Amino acid sequence: MWRKNLKIMYLLFVMVFISLISKSFAQITLDSLHLSWEPSVWYGTNGQRTVVIGNILYHIGGTFAYGVPYGFSFHQDSYIEYKDPDEDYWRAKPIRLLGRTYINAEVSDGKIYILGGQSISGEIYDVVEIYDPNSNSVVQGTPMPIPKTNAGSVVIDSLIYIIGGRDPDSFSNRVDVYNTKTNIWSSVAALPITAETEACYLNGKIYVIGGYNGQSLDIIYEYDIQTDQWTLIGHTPYPVSAHKLAVYQNYIFVIGDYTDLNRIMRFNVMDKSWTIYSSNFIGRRHTSVAVLGNKLYIIAGNSNHDGVVQDYRIVQSIDLTAATTITNEQARLPQKFELYQNFPNPFNPSTNISYRLKQPAFVTLKIYNSLGQEVRTLIKKRQPTGNYNLNWDGKNDDGLSLPGGSYFYEIRIDGLSKAKKMILIK
Repeated sequence: MWRKNLKIMYLLFVMVFISLISKSFAQITLDSLHLSWEPSVWYGTNGQRTVVIGNILYHIGGTFAYGVPYGFSFHQDSYIEYKDPDEDYWRAKPIRLLGRTYINAEVSDGKIYILGGQSISGEIYDVVEIYDPNSNSVVQGTPMPIPKTNAGSVVIDSLIYIIGGRDPDSFSNRVDVYNTKTNIWSSVAALPITAETEACYLNGKIYVIGGYNGQSLDIIYEYDIQTDQWTLIGHTPYPVSAHKLAVYQNYIFVIGDYTDLNRIMRFNVMDKSWTIYSSNFIGRRHTSVAVLGNKLYIIAGNSNHDGVVQDYRIVQSIDLTAATTITNEQARLPQKFELYQNFPNPFNPSTNISYRLKQPAFVTLKIYNSLGQEVRTLIKKRQPTGNYNLNWDGKNDDGLSLPGGSYFYEIRIDGLSKAKKMILIK
């Protein structure tokens, strides 16, 4: 008996060892990104979705920490705002939707389908609303088979797949499919695990990356539509949850994370390799993302720093042409310089910002407000190797004192950048 038990233990050890070895040999490279600032949204700040129709961005649902349109009710309605890339502001549509967050939204035949989600009090919905931008009208679709929130979703032609998530009782592994032409629901093979998920569609396959079922997950599942089968194809470099996925060419971008708010990673579906980016991304969880042309928009979201929860309206974007053609920088960012957290933080009336140059470089350090608007340039010149400390007195470039709130300081050195958050108290 003891020999049999020993053999079983040995086989288990070998299986675990092979799993760890295969994961450790996944190709991982380090690189850097610079995100651009875009006009801020007005309403949905976390748990929202953003979709694209033509060349218009539509931002839908989520929580509303900064007020609501005139004549609408707080938290009882959801709103739609939209933006043409050529305009420098978002506009709100005069339409009411069911107030909900952690929704799914997909586009089929020029209409936006808003599915599931939950109320501000936590009630989970099975409601399907269909919004027509041309008529600015909304109608009800066939309710979901079960209420769902925090699910992944993709649209393939006229079929919307709702994957995993959470129902009123527990985490879910159901995969339900809504036919937008017949308004009929059906089901396909269940996800191998029960979890809140994020999903995307690429090259005829559905991918689920990461998720949450009591802990953050590092799984990568692939669903073959033709065979109706799920396959575990790998693992992420780090467990990830409260994130979003965006597809461009043969890459899947992973944006944000519940724990590491600054997380931006890129998965190459062809060779299963990963790129981990350092950047000036203002770290957030529960953002929404959308790809329009060669630009990836990262919209709103929230954060939790030492128990202080912050909702954001800020929008940043990534030039995907650059992000998919730049070469491996071999972690040039930490090799060239270090940026430290300001002290004190929170502060009033002034704070110190420190950084270290490991080689001579041209340095630009600027302050931005919570809308991403530049308010102060602290330095813009070439400096030798060494440690530096700058004092910011809470004033803008005109010498006027700024109101209390969240601000960001960004350092740019030889095309590389990094940003951190600080809070001015008044």
